[in-house]
Amino acid sequence: IKKILCVTDLSHISRNAEIASLRLANLFHAELTVLSCGEYYTHIPNNYFDENVIQPQPDFQHTEEYLKFLSQKKLETIDHFKNIGSSFNVNLPENIIYEIKLENEVTATIDTIEEKSYSYDLVVVVKQHFNFWERILFGSSAIEICDECHVSTLLIPDAEEWANWIPKG
Repeated sequence: IKKILCVTDLSHISRNAEIASLRLANLFHAELTVLSCGEYYTHIPNNYFDENVIQPQPDFQHTEEYLKFLSQKKLETIDHFKNIGSSFNVNLPENIIYEIKLENEVTATIDTIEEKSYSYDLVVVVKQHFNFWERILFGSSAIEICDECHVSTLLIPDAEEWANWIPKG
């Protein structure tokens, strides 16, 4: 495994996939691409987001506000991974790349994989536990990624005990 793609929306639920990706990247000395995505990013003022930044609309992908939003989201993603690494005592790999896409997780993942000509060896994504009706009505983005990406996919459960999972080399 030389190239790993971690799919995250920076939520608490995605934490297990982020930790597993970091540990796998360190184990295999692999390049890690963090795909921070989700069309439902909330605009919460913080250290990186200027309160005056307008959340971008799909029609205005090259406006100054859009580019500023992406750069601020990248800073937030970098900071998030530094915090995850220090909280769980996992080193950030030397070769880590941060990608930001505002599409939903499935579309963003498939687009990223296609853009990189299917060069990833592993995709890591969290599998959420839904109740019966949620599965029927909404499906699972993790299963959809697994079915459509044509790359080996590791589905990590969102349960708390999986945060301590350590891959054996």
